[in-house]
Amino acid sequence: MENSLQKYDYIYGAASMVAMRKRNFDDIIVYLFIILVVSTICMPYYFLSRMGWIYHAASANPLTAIHPSTYLGILIYGLIALRHGNALQKVMDDLTAHYAILMFFLACIVVIALSFYANNAFTNRNISTILDTHLSNIFIILIYLNISPSRRKILTNTLHVIMMINAIIGMLELKFGSLAKITDGAPGFLADDDWRSSALMGHPLASATITACYIMALFLKADKNLNLIYRAFFIIIQILAMISFGGRTAALVILLFIICFLTFNFYLILLGKKIRIQNFYFYMLSFCIFSFAIYIFYSLNIIDLFIERFMDDQGSADARIKMFNLFSTLSEYDILFGASPGYVSQVIRLNGLNAGVENAVIMLIVMYGMLNTSILLTGLFFYMCFIYSLCERRSIILLGYFFTMNMVTVGFGSKNSMFCTFNILLLALFSKDNVMFAKSRAFRDQVDTGSREEIR
Repeated sequence: MENSLQKYDYIYGAASMVAMRKRNFDDIIVYLFIILVVSTICMPYYFLSRMGWIYHAASANPLTAIHPSTYLGILIYGLIALRHGNALQKVMDDLTAHYAILMFFLACIVVIALSFYANNAFTNRNISTILDTHLSNIFIILIYLNISPSRRKILTNTLHVIMMINAIIGMLELKFGSLAKITDGAPGFLADDDWRSSALMGHPLASATITACYIMALFLKADKNLNLIYRAFFIIIQILAMISFGGRTAALVILLFIICFLTFNFYLILLGKKIRIQNFYFYMLSFCIFSFAIYIFYSLNIIDLFIERFMDDQGSADARIKMFNLFSTLSEYDILFGASPGYVSQVIRLNGLNAGVENAVIMLIVMYGMLNTSILLTGLFFYMCFIYSLCERRSIILLGYFFTMNMVTVGFGSKNSMFCTFNILLLALFSKDNVMFAKSRAFRDQVDTGSREEIR
């Protein structure tokens, strides 16, 4: 009998030790994932350049032409795969479990292979763009899916902190100067007269686009665990930051969105929807604070600079027309399979597109050709359908806005982290796990309230 008890104690102790080690490993993965998120959003090219990491230059070392967050994503997922025992089997299981991810992964690999074949060389810009802008999303989602739903809440809190810091830095840059000068199409050509803030995301358009997505998410009541006071405060700060980023299209979309949102809610009130008096008082106080902040911006002539962006776009609209002339300078082979990066840069400069090609699809066609672009966009479509399946239905509004913005900006057609940031935002704020967590917490609060009443 004693031997049996000792045997059971030994088995129980071994099982407890295994469980404890698994919890410790899961904690390490979560912490590394948060570092991955922070490095993806908050390490723009100018920060890497100051660290000596030559990232954006066409002549960069192939190893430094890839963003450090991409290496970190590969490392974290590699640890998860090795923990499984059979690493290769774990990778195959994760990819085949979600065919949309597998299709996007294969599309990226095929585009890299065809680009290598068409240019007969390993070109840093073509390959690193696919790795940093597209393939890195796959590592992020695979790591996210390997984290238990109960541990994913920290991603939401991290995103709120990052967006607040980004907004505050953006407003401070108007007073103390930008962290980075805005590049005119290539690193080294700086626009000293550009007043817009870059903040943590490295470019005003990236900050404006992601901030607009964040504002719409807060209005759509994403992250139901967020307190009403914090939600309203975050919205006010982010709207003020939009002015510092100078995004005209994003600002107009947000303005129309807020007008439609308030009109719809006012219509519901007329139909008999009840509104709490505390919420009404708080909305009035928020409006007063927001009006005072706008007055401060106006006294600093920031509002005038923002309005001037609508009066004089410094050739931005003309550039969107000139970019269609790029196809007349490319051969049929280049249009089908893509031109060499050096020739693309030369054609862009000759056409006077110093601000870049402000359309993601056209930029992809110029760089990779219509065949590669079709393959990549097909994989991207299925991948985003999978991301949408993980999120609430209302996230379709953000998806529509983001991809519309990519038709007027270079977006996912170039090497940047905006696409990764957008996917992180969707997973952090609209994940169905957040809804289940909010419902479970509301149920616990209801049970606790009922228990207290029974005690009384």
